[in-house]
Amino acid sequence: MVVVALLLVWYKLTAGGSTPERWIRYMLSGFLTAFTSNFLFNLFTRIIDIGKFGLPVAYTFKTLFHIFLIVGLFGWCGYADTETGKQSYARRDKRNPHYIPFIIPILVLLINLKTNWIFEITPDLVYKRNWMYQGLMIYQICAASCLSISLVVHNRFEQEPHKMRHILVTASFPIAMLVGWSMSLFGEYIPIICASVTVELLCLALGNSNIRISIDKLTNVNNRNNLIGFITYKIKNHSDNLYLLMIDVDRFKSINDNYGHLVGDYALVRVSKALKLACAPFEKRPYIARFGGDEFIVVLEGGEEDLNRLIKQINDEVRVQDEDTEYELSVSIGIAKYEESMTYDAFIEQADIALYKIKKSRTA
Repeated sequence: MVVVALLLVWYKLTAGGSTPERWIRYMLSGFLTAFTSNFLFNLFTRIIDIGKFGLPVAYTFKTLFHIFLIVGLFGWCGYADTETGKQSYARRDKRNPHYIPFIIPILVLLINLKTNWIFEITPDLVYKRNWMYQGLMIYQICAASCLSISLVVHNRFEQEPHKMRHILVTASFPIAMLVGWSMSLFGEYIPIICASVTVELLCLALGNSNIRISIDKLTNVNNRNNLIGFITYKIKNHSDNLYLLMIDVDRFKSINDNYGHLVGDYALVRVSKALKLACAPFEKRPYIARFGGDEFIVVLEGGEEDLNRLIKQINDEVRVQDEDTEYELSVSIGIAKYEESMTYDAFIEQADIALYKIKKSRTA
């Protein structure tokens, strides 16, 4: 409980407002409430005697424990969904069908207050699991496993090694719940599920922190430090042609001079979003990074046809005009193809030279 509380406070103080970070806070809040409810249940059934109020208080805290365990799991599903890029759980729609698998067990838990199908608490405050409890846990693990499988499938198309490892850690969450539930069969009063979930949350938090360090805060794409590591890795581990696209925003200085630096920042954000949209349809998703200033780099592993399709999609997406903007965005793209024995410096330099020639020809 203390560990999860510290993680939540840390995320509230340091994390931004991105969708994955919001879902992490929802997940931590749900599990913290569940663990706190379980602690209070044990407190009022084992240590503090509150007389005739003991039974209803015990039912309340144990019911809250199970409900917020489901809420925390829903938070994990939302976060895992952002890793796949679909963000189906993030839709602010009351009719969102992804809510249904989590609403049903919560309703069953509320009905349990009358039926005791899931658990019961005897007059002497002894907690007993009943026949539906195991079914409820299996239901939750299976619901999470469906999304976990989707994550593993998605991970096959991920290019960045740090992200690949983090996705696998995220996908292992149902395994942590399964291990905790299996071990809890040997002792109902031992909070093994809480412990196994806490270990998984720590692993998720550490992995997410590593990713945050490698992300450019303005454009939310990889930063230069991460780029160097990725190119070095990809030079040693590529199975097809490797292309590097150096992308420069046209007339960026005039945007800053005429409209201000905040508008210039927004232009960079627009370009980064356009690059993400352009890269999304590819089976092997191209890697995107901000190289510095108004320059971006995209690394593509594929054939010449893939390269031409990517360039066209980048230009098409960048030219999509926002209604509120008074300027038109366009980019120049320098291309380099990796050749054996090239260093990452030479690879980037070749694309930079190609970009310089394109920019020079346009001003001539």
